[in-house]
Amino acid sequence: TENHLDHVIQKYINNEDCLFLRIFAQLLANILCQKVNISHDQIDILRDTLKSASYTISDDRTANFVSFSLFSLMGKCKEEDLEKFSAFISFWNKNCHNSECEFHLLCLKHFVVKYSLPKLNVVDRHVLYPVIKDLELCDQFDEENIDVIISDFTHLTDFVFKTQHTNMDDMKPVETITLLDIIIVLSKSEGKRSILQKNKSLMINTLYLLRMIHELGKLGKEENLKPISKLSELANLKDNQQLEDDPIFGLKVKLIQLIVNLVWEHPENQNLVGEHSGFQLLLDCSQVDARNPFITQWVVMSVKALCQGNPENQAILAGLRREGVADSALWKELGIQLDPNDDKIKVASSK
Repeated sequence: TENHLDHVIQKYINNEDCLFLRIFAQLLANILCQKVNISHDQIDILRDTLKSASYTISDDRTANFVSFSLFSLMGKCKEEDLEKFSAFISFWNKNCHNSECEFHLLCLKHFVVKYSLPKLNVVDRHVLYPVIKDLELCDQFDEENIDVIISDFTHLTDFVFKTQHTNMDDMKPVETITLLDIIIVLSKSEGKRSILQKNKSLMINTLYLLRMIHELGKLGKEENLKPISKLSELANLKDNQQLEDDPIFGLKVKLIQLIVNLVWEHPENQNLVGEHSGFQLLLDCSQVDARNPFITQWVVMSVKALCQGNPENQAILAGLRREGVADSALWKELGIQLDPNDDKIKVASSK
């Protein structure tokens, strides 16, 4: 009842005992999960009380009970008041890997699904992105949310257009790759892919980020970007698991995968890549690389996706074929044949 709830609140407010906090959190969680009527003012008081409590919690179980209470409160509040719970994003995120964490994750999921990303500040959005990725919440997003994800990604990757020489110090790899993973998932959905394909900055930034990463690896300026193409080089590594645990492991493959999806059956993006020397870059990325598993196969897919139904790109590729760009084995794997009589190129269809 409301009287019991008021009594519990006052008991907590007037008690500074840490043990009482745990009892209070458990009791409150049990009350709130019932079909109890709760006023708007009580929700505000409880939310502020739990916010203060969150600063003093020292054990996982108490923290989980606090989030249990918060989860129940969010379910009882009006949608326009959900913004007030954004103050708990860091608390949920900090505790979501604890031994008892189910209600932290439920709170994060509820907040992401019910609230709009553009209304959050950029710091809170970047706290939520790993949760969105790990809980596979991308299918919940509308165009407004997708647009802000794209904006955050392009903002992080605009550094590739700096006039000075770029390096990995300019990149925030964990944040960038988390967003990249989310965008790749979105790009696999036909409806959401069309939203991504409209954004030319996303297409250009993805291509130029791939170019920067590839060039830094070729020049040997960044050790963890240098291609590993020989078994002997792989054997010299002290720890193969350490290779896979590197935040940028597989980064080139992911960027190529996104390029494939962004140009898929989209002539404007196909031409954009062709006009920005994308073929030369992609073919140069085709070397087997233990840091980027299956990169050759993704290059094959990207070239086919760029040429599918696009005579202009097929002409660009024909010119590269005549110039001897890439070895004959790669051209064969690409399914490309050049007619010696009329210099027309034939590209095997993508399936």
